[in-house]
Amino acid sequence: MYENQFSLYEKEFADDLSKLDFWTLSQAKNGEMTASENGKLLHSSYNPSREAESICQNISKNTNIIFAGFGLGYHVIAAAKAINQNAEFAKEKKLIIIESDLLHFFGALSILDWEEVFKVENLVLALACPIDQIIPLIENQNKIAVSGGLSDSFVFINQAFTAHDENYFKLVQELIERNKKKNDINAATFKKFSKLWLRNSIKNLAQIKTCRTVNDFLGNLESRTDFILTAAGPSLGEILPHLKVLQKKYKIICVETALKALLSYSVEPDFIIITDPQYYAYKHIMGLKSPSSIMIAPLSVHPGVFRFECKETLLCSDMIPVSSFFESRSSEFGNLGAGGSVASSAWTFAGLCGAKNIYLAGLDLSYPSKQTHIKGSSAEQTIIKTGTRLSTSDTLSYKIIHSANAEEGFDYEGNKVLTDSRMKMFAWWFESKTEGNSEVKTWSLSKKSMKIPGIEFKDVEEIFGGEGLSGKGNSSAGETSLRSGDNSAIGNTLHQGGVESLHRAGEEASVDKTLHRAGEEASADKTLHRIGGENKSFYKNEALFSAAQKEFFDSYRFLIQKINRGVELCITNSPTLKDELKALDKELFSSPLGELIRLSYSKDNEPVKNYMNMKSLLEVKIPK
Repeated sequence: MYENQFSLYEKEFADDLSKLDFWTLSQAKNGEMTASENGKLLHSSYNPSREAESICQNISKNTNIIFAGFGLGYHVIAAAKAINQNAEFAKEKKLIIIESDLLHFFGALSILDWEEVFKVENLVLALACPIDQIIPLIENQNKIAVSGGLSDSFVFINQAFTAHDENYFKLVQELIERNKKKNDINAATFKKFSKLWLRNSIKNLAQIKTCRTVNDFLGNLESRTDFILTAAGPSLGEILPHLKVLQKKYKIICVETALKALLSYSVEPDFIIITDPQYYAYKHIMGLKSPSSIMIAPLSVHPGVFRFECKETLLCSDMIPVSSFFESRSSEFGNLGAGGSVASSAWTFAGLCGAKNIYLAGLDLSYPSKQTHIKGSSAEQTIIKTGTRLSTSDTLSYKIIHSANAEEGFDYEGNKVLTDSRMKMFAWWFESKTEGNSEVKTWSLSKKSMKIPGIEFKDVEEIFGGEGLSGKGNSSAGETSLRSGDNSAIGNTLHQGGVESLHRAGEEASVDKTLHRAGEEASADKTLHRIGGENKSFYKNEALFSAAQKEFFDSYRFLIQKINRGVELCITNSPTLKDELKALDKELFSSPLGELIRLSYSKDNEPVKNYMNMKSLLEVKIPK
């Protein structure tokens, strides 16, 4: 296969390969071929193979072996040989080769024998690959990366190998480093909240049969509209007086911290989203009500969220495996991505609803005027209430601002603004999602927010379509409410504003105002898969839910039994411990809840630590 494929490439690139004028080829002291490019030596002038083997001798510690650039390929071939030497070892390893220039790749194939590389079972060739597609080739971004993915990768980037496309590989390196950092944050978050996620999910299981899912909701949409995404940053105060009238034209999606501020201006958002499992997150909406809003939440939120008075609650997918277990028994709830903040999930949902424009209000990702939140928000009031004479609210605010490596950024007027490394990570997520995205345009409604490349400022007057905002305080009593979720035609539409009329059921909608229906081909980046007739849903399906719930608890008890056995084995520390644990691990991973086990593994993969982590995680009370 390798020879046949290379013959085809050789014919296609025959003229270019005959030149290879980007390399200066020479012979090393040991007789092997070596090369230099732009005056830089790519490989040893004495023994290129031995040099490569010495660099790759420790790859057995990692699951992913990543080469960004490779010269003639000595290092890649050495890594491939190390992988292929052990059949069992080879099944676990993934070899990823990143190269922006096809001619460099085929040139290397014409000089060295890469047959060993093409024998690797899990080989990924990222050739001339768009930057944003590289990380998904390495790891599953819909799962929590605790010990796998980039956190378990050998990454080799040599400046001499990447000089021919310096900007491309600089972005690749930056992307890898940022995602590694994100994974470290995920791992720390999971370690801190894993038991809380699990406990909440088990308490909330009954919600699966009573709540519709995001995918159910999206499957009923008839038309599209633009969104205003509201967060509780200090600049939200600039927009709040205008939201009531803006709601005539735009759908409003609100993160839970901003809800109290919106309600104080008599604005009930169309959607409220909460993803944090902690009690303090629930406190942002506790005691409030928004009867015409739709709540969006994963299964792992505090149980009190499902008691919030609203129009309905939609379940979205969750990164904790309890949710994925039930989704695998029915259909996906609706994946809102993993950007690290609730605002990123809100942005994703707006895009899935077909928004062409998303306007950010209060998403400052910084501390304008050294404020943490908009005045009057539940977060700000919590800070004030918890302040004491010896630890004032100003002191608490200072601690929040400086809790995550304070850094400087710039707002949309070029002024310096205080931010931190955590919020810069969130800003990078928005930057990566908006870069080159022609389907959805994102705007900031405040000049005081930290400037995010790819997101431009737009004045609030401009987004009202030139009608002006003065004198437009409240929606008229006769305005048609366009909340989705009803069985009526109106309930299944999104509003286009006071000027445009609603599409009635059965009418043709223009292509640019409709979402793809179930069964039609849709862009995977833009829409979620719709619930089709062949899929089963738990919604109001008691029999289907009962069967899945029984399987879940049976699997959970199985894990507890096997983990207790593993702890006993670790304590006895018999001579055959390694083999016994290996067999036990195989049983655990084959369980329907095996994903919980993966998340419990320690970074150093130490058996005793692994099993104690598992035991600690699963010490959650379940029904008998």
